[in-house]
Amino acid sequence: MIIPDPSEEGQVRIFLNKLAEEDLYMPLWTRELFLLMDKDSGKHKNKHLLGYFFHHNVQAHITKANALFEKGQFEEAIDFYKAALKTYPQNPEARYNISVCWSRIGNHEIKNNCMAAEAAFTMALEYNPKNIDALNRLSMIYAVNDDFKSVEKISRRLLELLDTEDFNRDSSLRLIKNASIDEMRTISQGNLGMALVYQYSSQKGIGSLEEAIGHLESAKKAQSDSPNHDLNLSLAYLGVENLENAIECTNSYFDNPKTANSVLAIRLINDYLHYAINNHLTAEKKPELGSVFSRMIEVITGFSDDTIANKDGAVVDLTTATIYLARIGIKNLADQLGEHLLEICRSKQHQDLYFACYERAIVLYDSKRHEEALILLEEILSNDKNTNYNIYSEFTGDSSPLKANAMNLMSQIRKKIAERDKDETQMEQAIELVEQAIEEYPETAILHYSRGNLLETRNKTESSDLTRAANSYKIAIEKCPEFMIAHLALIDAYRQLNKQGKMQKAIERAKAELTIVLDEPDQAEYLIATDFIEELIKLYIKSKDMTLYKMIQLCRKKGPQDGLRSALDNIPDLPIELLNIQADLN
Repeated sequence: MIIPDPSEEGQVRIFLNKLAEEDLYMPLWTRELFLLMDKDSGKHKNKHLLGYFFHHNVQAHITKANALFEKGQFEEAIDFYKAALKTYPQNPEARYNISVCWSRIGNHEIKNNCMAAEAAFTMALEYNPKNIDALNRLSMIYAVNDDFKSVEKISRRLLELLDTEDFNRDSSLRLIKNASIDEMRTISQGNLGMALVYQYSSQKGIGSLEEAIGHLESAKKAQSDSPNHDLNLSLAYLGVENLENAIECTNSYFDNPKTANSVLAIRLINDYLHYAINNHLTAEKKPELGSVFSRMIEVITGFSDDTIANKDGAVVDLTTATIYLARIGIKNLADQLGEHLLEICRSKQHQDLYFACYERAIVLYDSKRHEEALILLEEILSNDKNTNYNIYSEFTGDSSPLKANAMNLMSQIRKKIAERDKDETQMEQAIELVEQAIEEYPETAILHYSRGNLLETRNKTESSDLTRAANSYKIAIEKCPEFMIAHLALIDAYRQLNKQGKMQKAIERAKAELTIVLDEPDQAEYLIATDFIEELIKLYIKSKDMTLYKMIQLCRKKGPQDGLRSALDNIPDLPIELLNIQADLN
């Protein structure tokens, strides 16, 4: 298309009308046209018309980019957004949309573009604090960066503005791109509900899930085809322990044809597992858990290998999920997902391969498939690459090097094989292995605990072994004072050695540490989910020590009730005082 002579108003009008009618745009804002906009150029006759062209040109690039974005052609869309930025470098819409494209592709440039977009929209609000579009875009930027406190603040501000008389009276405030007032209200309600859900989840109780459910249900009613409302409602209902509604929303989420995001599927599976573990639910207690997890894993395994491999943290999250799936009795899905992830890691030479091997070995160990687990652990120990980054220790809650955990698990497997086959050689190899691990990682508490456990198991009649075991438990506690299972092991070792004075001191210290641990919600939740409560009850039954009974009462007072109830149900022949607690809990 030929650009008209700017001095001929008629030609300019015809040109712009054709541009508008056919929704055409110029590839670039040419230097000649840009100079005509310059106040020093002296050519101002049609400046207002050229100004219209200028903005139409920018918006046309963005419109074309948006169409490509809707088709999932993110890289092509970025090219058109960048063309718009060549014309108008400060354009906040283009900068924001580029950041969203990068987030879908999975690229580090998202951070830089988000910062630029945030600055642009913040500047727009300085000119007009009631700029609804700028507020909405800022809310989206904060959501991308997991700043849900800011999302909550802006969403509340938006809802306040949308309901004010001033807003309804002043047409200049209703300049919302591609959305009516009612649509914007629905978007804001959904964002507010999402922000409350994720603040509650990440900050352990900050925010109201009941309020979140109210906003999300309203948003879902007004915008029934949006899968995100079902996703967030599912998480909110889990938080208020309404599993039936949570599963209903999850099924609705996966039924929606718009649902195609593996990251959200991963988030869902982890939240459901967290809920199931904390509430001591199993597939036997809640059969519907199996069906909902089957659906989630079907979605996840249906994605391309690149989708999972290229998303930061996805492999780690999913390999951890396999352990919890196995522990709530859904072993077939744990196997399916675990093998799928190992295949992805090997084919992509993924950096988390050895972590995936370790987590898979834990599932195999729990399933008594010891020889298969050993093969994976040997693979970890035969490679130096990526074996020193820290992972969450199952027993202590502390982070330990992956290699140290692998050596420890291998020693435990050799112990099990020794007991199964009555093979003393395997037991000696287990002790030797854990001793070697302690030489490499002397500060790792779990290794000292395992050495004590192995020594105690090797020959319970030998007081020398028991004494060495007690010393190992003491070192583990010195390295990690909140290591409560080690406290119980030390108490029991002193009981067997008949050292009443040392036993009482160990019990008092354990009680003091337990009080501290139970005052921290995260640690209390983690502790009750382990075997600690059951071991504490067994130790009390053996020793009849009243301080241990007080520790049980302390757990009843401050810890999750389901953990204590489940432990009491698993132990036969309870004494009368524990039967009374069991009756009260039931």
